[in-house]
Amino acid sequence: QQVRRHLLAVTHCLEEERAKSANLEHQRQALALVTEELKQTSFHYLDRLKEEQDRGKEAREKAEQLAQEVAELGRAVSARETDLVSYRRQFVTDMEEILHLQ
Repeated sequence: QQVRRHLLAVTHCLEEERAKSANLEHQRQALALVTEELKQTSFHYLDRLKEEQDRGKEAREKAEQLAQEVAELGRAVSARETDLVSYRRQFVTDMEEILHLQ
């Protein structure tokens, strides 16, 4: 009788431990799934961050290129203005000579 009660108690303890073990395994699997989802999400956001950084780099390079083009155009306009001033002076000088000759 006493051995039987002892065996029942041991059997009950084993069933509780099995239930705890099964619960822990279920929690471990759920944690593994969440961990994998977090890892995939992290990779996704890292990829998006890299894409944004690449777009920012491309935008900076384009802005630098446009700034250089604007500077070149500014120099070209300045050179044309200088030419126009020279042409105007030459025109005035030529007109004065023509008027003087008449």
